[in-house]
Amino acid sequence: MTARAAGLTPSLHRPADIVGWRDAGGGPWHLAIDTGMSRAGVRWDEVAPLVDAVRRCEPEGAYTHFHSAERNDASRQTQETRFREALALLPETPPVVHAENSPAIERSAGSPWTVARPGVFLYGVGSDAGIEPEPVAHLRARIVDVRDVRDGETVSYGAGYRAVGDRRVATAALGYADGYRRSLSNVGSALIGGRRVPVAGAVTMDMTMLDVTDVDCEVGDVATFLGCDGDAQLALRDVARTGDLSPYELLAGLRLRVPHLYRDEAP
Repeated sequence: MTARAAGLTPSLHRPADIVGWRDAGGGPWHLAIDTGMSRAGVRWDEVAPLVDAVRRCEPEGAYTHFHSAERNDASRQTQETRFREALALLPETPPVVHAENSPAIERSAGSPWTVARPGVFLYGVGSDAGIEPEPVAHLRARIVDVRDVRDGETVSYGAGYRAVGDRRVATAALGYADGYRRSLSNVGSALIGGRRVPVAGAVTMDMTMLDVTDVDCEVGDVATFLGCDGDAQLALRDVARTGDLSPYELLAGLRLRVPHLYRDEAP
């Protein structure tokens, strides 16, 4: 099977799939239990028909997923109650039980489960729970042109930016084809030399213009659209909010054509 060849541990919840996994050679697998996400897994109140298959091929783990752990409502407690009810129907509790995602981890004084699943927190995105992670992802581009724009002249498609007074505009080699979203047109910003400059006009496919009137900027300089430039920072969560995006959406949208550099530690 493809999962076995890749060394993956499958997530299963249908009796036929569980038995099929056993018949194909078995190995570790985790039981997915749906407690309200309605995305995948067996419903918490429909676990009983799985018991025979689970006895024949015992899972290494069982898990659920919170849909609104970042909210101060009772949804997480409801899901945890459902999860416990589902686990109680199994012949025995699997050795590995997990439920907490990033926002749940941030709001947990302690965990009743064996492991946790930090997700977007690992990429430097918190959820206003009082724990602010250090920035991890940074998005940068070179300035490839700088020009003077006179009073009343426009910038980019749709002429959505009109200069008030004489301005200086820089073009960065980054656009929506790279994952810098069009929703950041005229509202986003970048850092140049540690100073914030606004996006001027619509973000285009391959380039984004910046109003650099108040900073020193030359061709070849680096503009930071996400992350840190010295002590200044454009936090991923804040950039996403500016563009009316989720942080997950912004991160997942960064295209593969952007060169990715991975560092073991901060420079």
